[in-house]
Amino acid sequence: MTNSLYDLSAAYLAVLDGMPEDVDQQTVNDTLEAIDGAIEEKAFNIVAYAKDLEGQAKIIEVEEKRLSARRKAYENRAKSIKTYLQGTMEKLGRDKIKGDLFTIALQNNPGTVQISNEKAIPSEYLTIVPASYVPDKKAIAAALKAGEDVPGCEFVRGRRLAVR
Repeated sequence: MTNSLYDLSAAYLAVLDGMPEDVDQQTVNDTLEAIDGAIEEKAFNIVAYAKDLEGQAKIIEVEEKRLSARRKAYENRAKSIKTYLQGTMEKLGRDKIKGDLFTIALQNNPGTVQISNEKAIPSEYLTIVPASYVPDKKAIAAALKAGEDVPGCEFVRGRRLAVR
């Protein structure tokens, strides 16, 4: 007999399906009990391994958050010192500083439109945006649970593995 859960379950089903009728019930029970014990042990080992993987994933998640915060701190520091440099250059009236590694220059950004009164804009400058409809799954679920028929919808209940 092998150790895989697949092989154990196949052996269990084979005993149920293929045991000759002349074999006494105690032999069938003993065989099934031995296979069932191995299946339970394998299932517990699988859950233990899954819990270990979940623990490793949690450690990585915590590290990702820590590294993300550190990255943001560096980005904010870089932005801050660039803003400081820009302010200093503007105060001194220097539009360009040339060096061996960098040329630093103040440039004008492309223009942007600021709208102060949207209602005053002529219609030729307006775009019609059609309303979009998104199914309200909570309302649909409540209606289906209450026994109502909602065309195009059905209530589906899946299954999951619960480990307590």
